[in-house]
Amino acid sequence: RFARLFHGYSDQATCADWSLANKPVACMQGSADAQSAVATSNLISNVLTFVTSSLIGSLSDEYGRKGILIVGLIMGIMSPLMLTLIQIIPSMSPWWYYGFNASTGVVNWVAIALSSLADVLPQKFRAPGIGLLLAGFMLGFSLAPILAFLLSNFQLSLLSLSVVILGLIATIIWVPETLDPRVAEETRQRRQMEMVDEILQEEDRYEADDTCLATSWRRGWRAVRRTVVRPVKEMSILNRDRFFRLISMLAFFSGMVASGDQVLLVYYLEERLAFTTQDVSKM
Repeated sequence: RFARLFHGYSDQATCADWSLANKPVACMQGSADAQSAVATSNLISNVLTFVTSSLIGSLSDEYGRKGILIVGLIMGIMSPLMLTLIQIIPSMSPWWYYGFNASTGVVNWVAIALSSLADVLPQKFRAPGIGLLLAGFMLGFSLAPILAFLLSNFQLSLLSLSVVILGLIATIIWVPETLDPRVAEETRQRRQMEMVDEILQEEDRYEADDTCLATSWRRGWRAVRRTVVRPVKEMSILNRDRFFRLISMLAFFSGMVASGDQVLLVYYLEERLAFTTQDVSKM
């Protein structure tokens, strides 16, 4: 699609149909654009996940897991929906897909699902329960490429979209709210008390300036500052002790390596070694 929209490729054959030796320059340029797009999309998504995960977890402690889980699934629907529409509408830019894929980092529904498991499972069953969830996730991830032998690209996109929509419907209908209402209420009260203490401390500092304009300005500034500073404050848990610092570094470097393997390696194999979709699936 990048080759057709931005580099003047107009042949009836797709870029994947050309051999490595005869591939047009427009297809090579389109492939480079696609690599840049997917790398940028993954970078933005991972940065958003890193910045917002603590905040989203904190909000789920106050307002419950199910609502945020539904929001995450709705955002997850947009990527396969855009991918399906791109194949239906020839003039549609692929940046729609990459843009929505990047936005999925705002709400990481997998983290919320893990929190829901921790809410309902006894402590001795939490590790096996979380392991079972992750095992199911990785099993689906490993078996999905087999479908490339059975279905076309458009059929795969429709199947992906249908599965995510069914997951959203099942969550809305059958998945209960796992957070105890008393725990949520206690968390909200604690946060409100912290906010009140902060306001009182500021009022003491600015007691002499009691004009309406100054008071309104301070209230607006407090709201903006809480919005900006809260994710940073929530992330401070990562620096609580040596264990959390090590876990954070391990997650960062392992995620960086895994993302490179999953994204850039595929383009390298297709462009340099003439791998087809079926060859990539066999890997």
